[in-house]
Amino acid sequence: MFGVDKGDQIRVHGGGFANKAHFKKWYKKIYLGILDCYLLNAYIAWNMAAAIPRSTKHNLHRHEFFTVVAEQMMLYFRNEDDDDVGIGTNTVLDGHFRAAQEQQNTSHYPVAKEAGRRNVRCAVCKLERNMNKAIGEKGMAQNVVMCSDCPIPAHNHVVRDDAHRIIHKRSEFKNMTCFQIVHSEAGQRLWKICKGGSDRVQYKPQQIDPIYQDLLQHHTGERTRKRRKHNNDGNNDEDEDEEEDTQEEEDDRVRASANNSTGV
Repeated sequence: MFGVDKGDQIRVHGGGFANKAHFKKWYKKIYLGILDCYLLNAYIAWNMAAAIPRSTKHNLHRHEFFTVVAEQMMLYFRNEDDDDVGIGTNTVLDGHFRAAQEQQNTSHYPVAKEAGRRNVRCAVCKLERNMNKAIGEKGMAQNVVMCSDCPIPAHNHVVRDDAHRIIHKRSEFKNMTCFQIVHSEAGQRLWKICKGGSDRVQYKPQQIDPIYQDLLQHHTGERTRKRRKHNNDGNNDEDEDEEEDTQEEEDDRVRASANNSTGV
């Protein structure tokens, strides 16, 4: 009776759909009751998996688990391209499975960022933000996780709410989270770890990577970044390739922009 009592207890304390919704049709309430059982079993199964030694999952409270489920249901959408491959195809799971296969032999796992590091921004979203200022920085530092084996931060969910971003729409990254993109085979070629660098400059994109050049061409019309080189006479020499901005320089620009907007 433990399972029945536990399920009834959760539903009484506001954790179920069947007690909150009232319908004249009996089968609608039965459907919601079955949905309550699904969620309860999924919640118990998650915490059981989190208790396994060396598991990458974390034990969750009921409200935390239901919040994640609700967010995924609200953010989920069906691509128009999916209609051509059949109703049963779940491209979101396909993306996760593909990323999991690439990461199964690695030690890259998402971990919570350190306390006090509030402005850590997603490396994937920041990459296109540096190319196209129209993308904006909304949500770039929210729900960011760190990696257990490298210094690259990233979102641990699928980003879909920005029409200007195209990296998530590429075939090799489709329906992957930002964290999975960074640690995929293509992502590991795109980002370089700066070994022996300062604490602030720990990674940077590879400008010679074809994916970087494709993204840059889409946002700027050029496949390489250019800047003017000033000689001692104050004249401009020929354009040369611009090195990727470091995290410190980028943070300085963000602070300067914030000061200008506040009138400081």
